Amino acid sequence: LTGMAETGLKQAGEAILKLVDNVSLEEPQLRVLIRYYGSIKNEQAMDQFSRRLVELNNTRIERMTRALDIAINKKAVLRAKTLLTRIESMNPNATGLGELRKKVDALNNADSSAT
Repeated sequence: LTGMAETGLKQAGEAILKLVDNVSLEEPQLRVLIRYYGSIKNEQAMDQFSRRLVELNNTRIERMTRALDIAINKKAVLRAKTLLTRIESMNPNATGLGELRKKVDALNNADSSAT
């Protein structure tokens, strides 16, 4: 249905609406619904689904931050760098990002000097 949104936003939006109560909406479906409600000028629904998208992304960032802390503690440099990059791409202004960068840089420098 999300692919269908590229050619027929109204039809895709209506089709996804039928599924809202039966499935867990992920980022692509939420983005289609936000665009759909924007196209029909329903700002209240658009705002509701925008908040859900923000909450979903915040939850993902929190999980990745916990995984990043684990990677740092295990000295898994590549994993830590990958997670940091993903967090930065999702929200360049995420809380605590500066501190996470410092930790990953320190880990990377320690790894570079060890080799």
